[in-house]
Amino acid sequence: MCNADQTHRMMGDFFRTGLREFCSKAGRGIAMLCVLAVILVSTPWTGLSEDETTLSFVSVNWEPYAGEFLPEKGFTTAIIKEACSRAGFKATFHFMPWNRAVEGVRNGQFDVLYSAYYSRERAEEFGLSRPYARSPLVLCARYDSSASWNGTIESLVPYRIGIVRGYVNTPEFDSAAVLHKEETNSDLLNLRKLLGRRVDMITIDKYLAIFMLKSNPTLEDGIQNVRFLTPQMDVRSVHAMFSRKRPQWEQHLAQFDKALEEMEQDGTIEDIKLRFGFLTPDDLGEAGAVFP
Repeated sequence: MCNADQTHRMMGDFFRTGLREFCSKAGRGIAMLCVLAVILVSTPWTGLSEDETTLSFVSVNWEPYAGEFLPEKGFTTAIIKEACSRAGFKATFHFMPWNRAVEGVRNGQFDVLYSAYYSRERAEEFGLSRPYARSPLVLCARYDSSASWNGTIESLVPYRIGIVRGYVNTPEFDSAAVLHKEETNSDLLNLRKLLGRRVDMITIDKYLAIFMLKSNPTLEDGIQNVRFLTPQMDVRSVHAMFSRKRPQWEQHLAQFDKALEEMEQDGTIEDIKLRFGFLTPDDLGEAGAVFP
């Protein structure tokens, strides 16, 4: 065994005389241990194996589907995280306003945007995954309002309708130039405008509206003052959009889709929904969801 003084002298020898001379003085075994220690210290540790890929996912705060302050960042984030694990990926999650998120995936800053409705334009610009959730898109009006619609664009012509900038609703609605549509930057702002009587109705996901009206302190008692118009506008499929600017995006998308398909077949997606309080339509009829 070496005492402290001997150890200091040996390390001094190492740095003063070089590895070759040190090997001859200290012995081959000790020198190899020193070399190994130097390599370990000087090599950055990433925690990932060389063949493990990290995908960066980005979304808007879209509770109860996804949100930076939700448990596990929301049930759709939990679905995506499990799919990535099965596909051999590590996933990171980021949240920002919708248009910034879209632009970040468009230019390749992020790998994937999630919480996206399908549209033909999006399918042409991005690599769209198979759906992993469904979103009931509705028109929401004040409870004391006489506003109504019968499923036709013509019935909406008299009203001011709040929409979120950059969101996709239905092709017929989005292309209807005859409608008076007012843009905002978020669903929260739209709900505030509705409760403040600055618009007659808004387009919104039904589960999101219920969640925000029950949990956001700036919308206190708002749930009692709104109603959802029937029929629903649509039940939209929810997808992940892969950036075509990122390397190997097609391979990553194929692996991700395969994992999602496996999760559908073995019941994992439904198990995750149940864990977060979402029940099947058969369990809850038209409501389709429970919030704590």
